[in-house]
Amino acid sequence: MTRSDLDNAIKHYEKLIRYYKKELEDLPAGKLYNQVNHNTNQLILSLNENGKRIRKTVTHDEKMLRALAKKEFAKNAIKVLNHNLEALTTLKQTYEPFDPDKILMQMTNAYNLLPEEYFFDKSFFILENDLDEDEIFKINRNREWGSAPYKESLYHKDRKTKRTSRGNYVRSKSELLIIEDLYHFGIPMHYDEEHIINGVFLVPDFTFKRWDGEFFFWEYLGMMDDVRYAKHNFKKLDDLYSAGIIPGDNLIVTFDKGDNINMSMIDAIIRNEVIPRL
Repeated sequence: MTRSDLDNAIKHYEKLIRYYKKELEDLPAGKLYNQVNHNTNQLILSLNENGKRIRKTVTHDEKMLRALAKKEFAKNAIKVLNHNLEALTTLKQTYEPFDPDKILMQMTNAYNLLPEEYFFDKSFFILENDLDEDEIFKINRNREWGSAPYKESLYHKDRKTKRTSRGNYVRSKSELLIIEDLYHFGIPMHYDEEHIINGVFLVPDFTFKRWDGEFFFWEYLGMMDDVRYAKHNFKKLDDLYSAGIIPGDNLIVTFDKGDNINMSMIDAIIRNEVIPRL
């Protein structure tokens, strides 16, 4: 589970609560009771009208019974949803994603001298993402490449102020969230790596190693409503295309505006676009 999973669950419960509260506005007042008369069940509607308690028999009023059933369900649903929403909000405040690499970084120097494979099998924690054995194999086969040193671009280094859970710095909150999701899946990648491909100098947002040893890339363009930003990145995409980096083949491109990232979409891209190419 990631923080984005918690955020999505919270948004889902908030949406359901709004739905049921809106539904209650259009449902009749009163509460349904059962009364036995002469061994026969009678359904009674009890409500206040002008300060007086009124009781009406509604046993055969199907429309009213449907409305009262919806009302009672909505009221109880809201109770459960509010309880879960409170629990999830509290959990989000204290939740720490399970990250074996981060745990290793927190160990004392003596343990840092030991090989990583002494501690655990890298593939075991990926299983929580419901990945099959083939997907886990794809993720693991380039792990050595992913942890190797590489030349990270110094362009706008002063803007890299967002710190990841592994101590690296990125420019935007959206890049940070994407990287943390990639960490969660255990996917080897390089951020802001410098490349010269077919004579073209490139610095893609994220670099991955493909199954055939070639690279593929992911560009996240989060502020396409900013004209200057958009023009700069259209030029970047043109440079990538000139180097033979083509969307749908060895390039994934994600567009957003206002840096308003959709983590459900990012999760789907990782599962359906990144992992199959590894």
